[in-house]
Amino acid sequence: MTWDIEQRGRYLAVKNYIRAALYVDKTKTMTFCAAATTTELYHVTEICSRWQGPVSVSVYAPGSDFKTALRKIIHLRLSDNCVHQNVTWHVYFDSEFSPPQKNLRSPEEEAELTKASPTYEMWPKGTFKSHGTLPFPANIGRNIALQESRTDYVLVSDLHYYPSAQIIPRFLKLLKFQGKAGKKVYVLPVFRMLGYGKPPSTKTELVEMISKSDIKLSSGTSDCSECNIFPNARKWLEVRLPDDSLSVYYVSHEKEEFKSWQPFYISQRNIPVFDEDQTKEG
Repeated sequence: MTWDIEQRGRYLAVKNYIRAALYVDKTKTMTFCAAATTTELYHVTEICSRWQGPVSVSVYAPGSDFKTALRKIIHLRLSDNCVHQNVTWHVYFDSEFSPPQKNLRSPEEEAELTKASPTYEMWPKGTFKSHGTLPFPANIGRNIALQESRTDYVLVSDLHYYPSAQIIPRFLKLLKFQGKAGKKVYVLPVFRMLGYGKPPSTKTELVEMISKSDIKLSSGTSDCSECNIFPNARKWLEVRLPDDSLSVYYVSHEKEEFKSWQPFYISQRNIPVFDEDQTKEG
């Protein structure tokens, strides 16, 4: 059992603290990479079920959130075989709110899970982060998850964005026809659920739910209203292909009208790192 501790500015990262049980051939799959806070971890089971491949998650867990995060992670690993097999976990925190580095114990010991106290509050409402009004250094987590992935191709995303089912074999099949990505990235359209319900797994289901007004095109976030608007979105919805296939419907270059666009995309792993001086409220 090994992990690495790294200083990143005023933050400390414990990389590969809990490793996925399954070893994969890096040329035959790709990695879903994400940064998260402790309140977002319940999304991992759905993502793992859809992704069916390696997942690399960095969890921001300052102060008492560290133990909370570990308890949630251990619970997810014990209750879901896909998570146990495929998800590798990293944790990071402000240096001033970190556990002792020199005597860092195993995740189970740090979480203080013992036979004498087998139950605990799994999803507490309050967090150390929220009570301390700490910003969420998402880009540090994204870079850790990205740099510790081992596959040639990655998708860097957020946990509340679910990929469509079986996208890995469809993308690898696309690459056989197009060749290696090189400097290209493959942008995935983003949509937002309206209300509660089961998210669509395929484009066919997506289009049907849009027609029923259960889903709409995502315009972005509270701090960036146009970040997720993608070119020719309506045209993309009209393109119908079998759900077991994947294709390129539009090629876009960096242009002035897309300056606010912050897409999620599949790319080779050696993409430029994210700006770690930027933070966001998770």
